[in-house]
Amino acid sequence: MSMWTAVTVQAEEGAELPSLARLIALWNANVDGEHRIEVDDDRARIYGTEADIDVNPEGVAYVQYSDRWQTEGLRALAKQLTTTLPGLILTLEEEWTGEEPGVTRERWQGGRVTGIRTSDGDLVPVDALGRTPENALASILAAVGALGDTLMMVHPGEDFWEGFNYVEGIRLAEVFEEAALPERAAMIRERCREADPEAWEEAETTA
Repeated sequence: MSMWTAVTVQAEEGAELPSLARLIALWNANVDGEHRIEVDDDRARIYGTEADIDVNPEGVAYVQYSDRWQTEGLRALAKQLTTTLPGLILTLEEEWTGEEPGVTRERWQGGRVTGIRTSDGDLVPVDALGRTPENALASILAAVGALGDTLMMVHPGEDFWEGFNYVEGIRLAEVFEEAALPERAAMIRERCREADPEAWEEAETTA
């Protein structure tokens, strides 16, 4: 098996890239000991293999090399670099060959992963919990559904529903409508209306 590793750092407008010396120092402070960068006669080596390392005038810094082993500590480096130097975007790419070839790419900003891809193609954005939009939506809909099930257990006449005025009841019902749960939305409106029918009648008349 062989592992191709590439770390690319770009600066957003108004931000500055770290110097080559600082980039190497941060690298060596975070990655495992076997993958420290050693500079000898203006040549950079990692694990005895010549590496391509530079900070160029176009505003891109990069470290690229090929090795037989995966480098530990790259995500700690990404977190520290993008946390301590705001405005930097770090892209980590690991591609390996062998019995189970594959590629993983991550985009880091502000100390966390903001995009990920485990195959060829564009990076998919992720939230602060590391969820793709599809996974985040599924989690939110599941939570809203569970909340709806719980609210169904609160029967008419209980003090809970009296705490909602007309606007609050409508807003709560709209959450379930947006989650494609119209039965739960209708139930909430009915419960709130039964708790204070005069207020609801007045509000619906003047709406």
